[in-house]
Amino acid sequence: MSLSLLISRTYIINQLTNTFVSLPATTCRTDMNILADPENMEAISTAHVLAKLMAPLMMGSHISLPTVIANPKQKLVAGLADTQSSPHLIVLCTDQCLVSYYYASWLLQARHLRSCFAVPVVADDIFEIPSPVKIGKLVQSSRLQGLETIDTQAYAHVLKSIFLEIALPFLPAQSSEEDLMVKANQLALRLRSGTVTTLNNRLVMVDQQQYLSESS
Repeated sequence: MSLSLLISRTYIINQLTNTFVSLPATTCRTDMNILADPENMEAISTAHVLAKLMAPLMMGSHISLPTVIANPKQKLVAGLADTQSSPHLIVLCTDQCLVSYYYASWLLQARHLRSCFAVPVVADDIFEIPSPVKIGKLVQSSRLQGLETIDTQAYAHVLKSIFLEIALPFLPAQSSEEDLMVKANQLALRLRSGTVTTLNNRLVMVDQQQYLSESS
């Protein structure tokens, strides 16, 4: 049985028997969170596999064990106290996730955090890392346009900053368990090394790049 099939069956069985790891209904208060598209079952399954593989790798570090954010009711920021935290976000990139209302909402909340670290992880072979130009066009032509609760210009700004970080692959449908363990270890090493630039700093870098491009 392939790993991807095992993941899907396990997810469905756990959902039906109510044994799946419960997700907090409101604000996530851990400092390591994996964002998964709530409308994509494979993405949610992949997020839980990644969390399970990374949990032992993060023990003994300054970063807590990973929590999956895949519940529309969850928030990254609920009040002023939350903005003082320094969470690590693993942005699980799957087909159509960037035009998800939930992704847009979560990532717009992330830009208000004092010191947030965001790492993109490509989790299916359909997803293509977008260029800054494509990000602008994607957001402006998506279903997010016109929603009062989503500032599409600010969201595009956040996406551009996130993809300044090199994305790592994590593809259960195409990988053995050993390969996935290697990928999880690479991600854990990056997070533990302290070399990931904060989201706020990368937002500034995007502004600088845009200014240089417009003035040239």
